[in-house]
Amino acid sequence: MNRIWHLGMWALVNGLFLYKYSGRISVWAPLIGAAAILALTFLGIKAMSMADRRGRQNLVGLLAATGLVGVSIVAFHLIPASMIRVDRFEMIQLFWDNTFAGIPPYTPKIPYVSNVPSQFPLYFVFALPFHLIHEVGWISLISVLGMGHLLWKMTSGRPAARGAALCLLLLSPALWWEIVCRSTIFANAVLFLVVLLPFYRSPSPPVGVRSPILLGIAAATRSISFQLLIPLFMQRFVRSPKAWWKSSTLVFGTAALGIAPLLLPVFREWNPFKVSGLFLPSWIIAIVLFSTTIVACLRDGWKWSLSVAILGMDAMVFIYAGQIVWSEGWVNSISGSAIDISYLLLSSPFHLYLLFQPMDTRGSESEPAKG
Repeated sequence: MNRIWHLGMWALVNGLFLYKYSGRISVWAPLIGAAAILALTFLGIKAMSMADRRGRQNLVGLLAATGLVGVSIVAFHLIPASMIRVDRFEMIQLFWDNTFAGIPPYTPKIPYVSNVPSQFPLYFVFALPFHLIHEVGWISLISVLGMGHLLWKMTSGRPAARGAALCLLLLSPALWWEIVCRSTIFANAVLFLVVLLPFYRSPSPPVGVRSPILLGIAAATRSISFQLLIPLFMQRFVRSPKAWWKSSTLVFGTAALGIAPLLLPVFREWNPFKVSGLFLPSWIIAIVLFSTTIVACLRDGWKWSLSVAILGMDAMVFIYAGQIVWSEGWVNSISGSAIDISYLLLSSPFHLYLLFQPMDTRGSESEPAKG
């Protein structure tokens, strides 16, 4: 049942992107596109099984990564950012243009009219090198490559699963949209997944301070990260407070230090908290976070706490989308872009990770983590 949920969420987000964008070409385009993706996925699984028998799996993986990079570079040159209506890359540019000009970083181009950046300052620090080379699309491309590498390692010895994982990434309309439109939703979520894994996969905290500090830094990039952090740490802390107090303090202390600059007077008028309130009312976010934290504490197991945390994330996105569909209608919400469907990608790396987890995970709860 869990695998149906994880695969269903990945299919949903990609189906929405396919419906929204290919539907502008023809009413039949989404159906034709879906059929093509299914057929190519089936062929990809078969091809990987054949490559396994010939000892060519690594060659297939290398060709897939090379193709992804090559097509992305071509897309960056053929579709410059100036042609894209999505404004996430513009928010990175706005933040740093304001900063370098001595203007409060979150000041919109047109106050009370144009968008305000919604991420925390450390998010923009991570994006600065890509801003300086004038191509933030590399952020999305690197994240897809990173997710592919993680799934490749997870599916070792399972050629059919490995082929499916490659196809789900390479044939994803949502991820190609992320790359071409220079969006960073998926990239931010992959960062959360990578730094959270040392904590999820072991009942004892990682040794040392590196992993807690890295997790705290990642958490200080986007507010949604606390929906992933708090259920996990509460589940572990209530069972073993003596073992988990140090890591918990380091993680949340580092995150607090990363967010603390927003208390400075320069951020008083314009800050990301104003944008968060446009996504969902604070009381709904608090209820979802509180509920998932309680449910996560009811059982042991990293899969349980992770599943509950991402269920809460999915719930927030569906509540956000539901209230817009209710007021605007389906056509205006999806085709008219009243809903930002890319928010569904926030939980997608976690769904993919759990989808390709081996069925037999005995021993995974007791393996010590390294920090």
